Amino acid sequence: MGPGSRTDGGYQRPTKRARTGGRGRGKGKARGRGKARAGQPRDFVPEVVKIDKASALRLKGKQITGTDAMGGGYRMARASHGTDTGCWYYEVHIDKDKVAAQDAAYRVGFAHKKADLQGPCGMDRYSFGYRNIEGSLVHASHRVDQANEPYKAGDIIGCLINFQSDELEDIESDHPADDSAFPKDPKKPQGNYVRYFRNGRDQGVAFENIPPGAYRAAASVFRTGTFRLNFGPRFKCWPMPPGLAARLPEAERTAKPVCELVPPLDTQRAVHAIAQARAQELLRIEQARAEAEEKKAAEVKAQKDALKNARRNARRGATSGN
Repeated sequence: MGPGSRTDGGYQRPTKRARTGGRGRGKGKARGRGKARAGQPRDFVPEVVKIDKASALRLKGKQITGTDAMGGGYRMARASHGTDTGCWYYEVHIDKDKVAAQDAAYRVGFAHKKADLQGPCGMDRYSFGYRNIEGSLVHASHRVDQANEPYKAGDIIGCLINFQSDELEDIESDHPADDSAFPKDPKKPQGNYVRYFRNGRDQGVAFENIPPGAYRAAASVFRTGTFRLNFGPRFKCWPMPPGLAARLPEAERTAKPVCELVPPLDTQRAVHAIAQARAQELLRIEQARAEAEEKKAAEVKAQKDALKNARRNARRGATSGN
């Protein structure tokens, strides 16, 4: 797979093209108090991890509901911020379906921003999915059935991604090599990997050697199912009880919630204060420049008027002399 772009999220790494601060910059624009006229400093609006979704999905808070308005196929929702470094965790709550419990199907996992929203996680080389039916694992439309436990309405699926490879993404190629695979030895995953949990029960490593790239939390639904994305910081099934957590690698035990892909609020405020001070200084400079130009224009006009008056008086004097 090897997605060809860095993060819209995560923490900036100068040696990589990891955009962080646009660290997963979301698409939403500031509204209301965040608006400002051109040249005016903007009010502070906290940056948060939001949800990007296919148009056929309905969004209420962080609850996603599928609809068959577009033909009933899979549709995807994913986080607005991604990352290419560290270890990260989030949860998907599969809601009890009120409309079509027998009809719904789900795939949850991680997806690059190049992954198609009009399909399920695992449909293309840019996403990795865990399917509720038969507990299948899916990547690039290659499916391995009964790899994990199947899940159903009411279950909570924990999704973890760990970047332990220092390999750089080939940002020049649109089709970098994809060496990802289903793990041969789940206890010793190779490279970057994804692990799933069902109701707090470890399902093992699902995918290993995931190509470098900025991945986002993602979940997809078929027809009229409903799910909720929980990016943290408080989870239902994480952290695991000490006895179970001890079996996990240290990096996983200290995994960060996806909501922390944006800078801490204090940092955001500090950055905003600097930007606001800079905007005010630029505004002051612009106002001073405008005033100087206005003063200069007035001086030029006064000189022209004085010259015109002098010529007029000279003509009058010449006429009187005659």
